Amino acid sequence: MRFLDAFNHYFPQAMWDRMLSEEGAARDIGKRMRNIPCIFDLPTRERTVDLFRKDHDYQQVLSLGMPPLDIIAGDKSPEFAKLGNDGLAELCAKDPVR
Repeated sequence: MRFLDAFNHYFPQAMWDRMLSEEGAARDIGKRMRNIPCIFDLPTRERTVDLFRKDHDYQQVLSLGMPPLDIIAGDKSPEFAKLGNDGLAELCAKDPVR
């Protein structure tokens, strides 16, 4: 049986780095999420997914983390959206099967 786990929050590396360098809500969210490495560290997420894949046909659909970009980035949300979307597209191009 195939398991497709949708709506898994993930911040691509460039977006994560930008969040941590930003003043205010973006950095505050980043501080709270540092103890959840699957949300920003791709190798950790891949190892976690692989734990499930050994017993099941399992995949995750990644999406940008919450809260919404306009909340964490304000008027810089278009910049954050571009970093996030480009980062997710890069992951898909690099490993389209995963």
